[in-house]
Amino acid sequence: MFNAILLEQAGPEIYRSVLSGEDSEAVRSDGFRRAAEVFGALRDLVDEGSPGRNWNDATNMVITGQAAVQVMGDWAKGEFIATGQTPGEEYGCLVPGSNGYIMGGDVFVFPAIDDEAQRAAQDKLGNVMFAPETQIAFNMNKGSVPVRLDVDVSGMDICAQQGMTALQDPAQQIPSDNFLSTPDLVGAVQDAITQYWHDPSMKVDTFVDNYAAAVETAG
Repeated sequence: MFNAILLEQAGPEIYRSVLSGEDSEAVRSDGFRRAAEVFGALRDLVDEGSPGRNWNDATNMVITGQAAVQVMGDWAKGEFIATGQTPGEEYGCLVPGSNGYIMGGDVFVFPAIDDEAQRAAQDKLGNVMFAPETQIAFNMNKGSVPVRLDVDVSGMDICAQQGMTALQDPAQQIPSDNFLSTPDLVGAVQDAITQYWHDPSMKVDTFVDNYAAAVETAG
């Protein structure tokens, strides 16, 4: 959630500079401070049971009317689909802001082999997985969007169409922290963010200093 707010408040350039760990001074920018202020203000909108709650349990709270909104990846939509709810009817979705669409994904890895029959099988599986009809069928159930930008999503729901519209513009394709940061840096800044979130008395300046220190140490 903090990264989504950072992208919206500070813009793609600061977002990339901060998450790559290449420029700790970007953490002290006005945009980063605005993100910290917005993030801190959201503390008052969560219930006491939120720390440590599984994301799908939080999704169920929205589905059952116990919560108003959840900040989550598009895969959460699969939980709504499983209950028979329809985007645009029982619930809505929002691709936040105008600065881009934070992208993540799963990776399928094939071992390097010399056997031609096995390589042919790998090719066949890859072709099946990335075929337009497979992409549509899979994402209709999972809730995410196709990885291919040339797939016709006119038959998909309004949330998927919003996501695909955003992805059509290369400038809107924003990598998640796992693409930009080392595992050490991801862990260090997540610790700083978590401490800030759970300590309402912490000042923005203290959080900025803690985050900058994490970048300088692990970046």
